[in-house]
Amino acid sequence: MILFDDRDYEPVITQAQWNTSRNDGAGTLTVTFPAGSAPLPQPGQQVVFSRGGEGIFWGWVFRSQQDRKNAEVLCCDQLRYLKNSDTIYRPAETLDRFLNRVCAAAGDRIRLGTVEQCQTPLSPYLFDNRTRLDMLYQSIREIRQATGLVYILRDSFGALELREVGSLLLPLTLGDGSLVTGYRYSGDLDATANQVRVLQSSASAGIIQSAWAEDTASVARFGPLTLVEKADRGMTLPQMQQQAMQLLQARRGLRRTLRLEAIGETQVRAGSSVRVVIGELELDTWALVLSASHTFNTQGHRMTLELEWREEP
Repeated sequence: MILFDDRDYEPVITQAQWNTSRNDGAGTLTVTFPAGSAPLPQPGQQVVFSRGGEGIFWGWVFRSQQDRKNAEVLCCDQLRYLKNSDTIYRPAETLDRFLNRVCAAAGDRIRLGTVEQCQTPLSPYLFDNRTRLDMLYQSIREIRQATGLVYILRDSFGALELREVGSLLLPLTLGDGSLVTGYRYSGDLDATANQVRVLQSSASAGIIQSAWAEDTASVARFGPLTLVEKADRGMTLPQMQQQAMQLLQARRGLRRTLRLEAIGETQVRAGSSVRVVIGELELDTWALVLSASHTFNTQGHRMTLELEWREEP
């Protein structure tokens, strides 16, 4: 069922594509149907997509177009409304509290769902003429650098969620004899760091203090791959050392990626983690879904997934 303002368009729709990406903007639903088979939905109309009683997508039309053959409608979930710009001062507060404040300022089309609490406070920061979504993504990156915890901001059928990736493991195995029809597998050192330096500096005094962390086993295997990060003003040396260790832990392994073509499962979307088992690659691991593209048409339901994980040195 695909409702545009309570009218069901599913009988005329030839294809629907639902896309999500991890911490990279709004989820989208793009639907196509023959021109003239139904009125063209207009920007601002609400859309609800469900299958077998399961809610999949809830959002609004942002673009509609039509030629003599086909009509195409692009819909976005509520994250799109966080792309509005603002100037907001963030005091020393936790990520979940900052999320609540940003969303309260964003208007009544933002509806909060599961928001997991974060114990570590963020440092004070002034966001000047930035999108609210950029503010939240930057705050999520800061938490990862400080604690190693990875949070996902996403829409879940009209409810905005802030979840730590450890709570999004799916009871699903993809690979040998399980849904997968094709794959592309790769390893990449470009995002690896086995030496991390966190420093404080100023234009007048130069480098004030710095912290260092290194994984000697990774250096021996891959060679030195150094990352330098600036510390927030006011951080102590022990805090900088902790940040260096957290960054090293997050970046020291070899980044592996996997593109899967598979029979569709609507529970799989960006931010979730799935188990992947492929015998010819000697692969049995948990992987994070970076992006998920689901296509629904007369041939059935297919999905294309981009996955990643890190192989320990």
